[in-house]
Amino acid sequence: MTTPHSESSLNDTIRASLLAAEEYHLDSDLNDNNKPSSSLTSSMVARKFTMAINNIAQFKKGEADTIRRVLDEIDVISLKRTSEGFSEFNFSIGVLNCFFIVFMFGAHPEHLWLVYLMEGMFMIPKKFFNMWRARPLNQALYYLDFCWAMNFIAIFVILLLMMSGLKGSLGEGE
Repeated sequence: MTTPHSESSLNDTIRASLLAAEEYHLDSDLNDNNKPSSSLTSSMVARKFTMAINNIAQFKKGEADTIRRVLDEIDVISLKRTSEGFSEFNFSIGVLNCFFIVFMFGAHPEHLWLVYLMEGMFMIPKKFFNMWRARPLNQALYYLDFCWAMNFIAIFVILLLMMSGLKGSLGEGE
């Protein structure tokens, strides 16, 4: 036999469970007055909570699988970039080169053309060779881009100016 106090406690427990069920949208068995229908029992509430917990566990498992697939794809891309020559060392050299060029531009602007010419004579053929070997497509036509065309013209003009300066200094010596 249940006492009024224990029945009240059971009703409070069921009411708290129903509130939690409403929070997880498990309240489909409630009627329009937000009161449990006659068929809703504490075992049904427990079953619905068990189903909700299983759904959450399945969601977390699916989420973990998705994260694992994303990390695997990141590893594949990382290996691809490393095989193409991108490494911490090359990245560091590139950043130091940027600082070096900025320093030369600020401290010795009269010698920047030498730095530009020397780096261009080394780096452009290296980049062209890497683009020529690129797969699946040959990327050498990328050099028709405006910035690359302007770099080629700048190196060509610097070489012309350098040769005309050498020719002029040799002609004055005679």
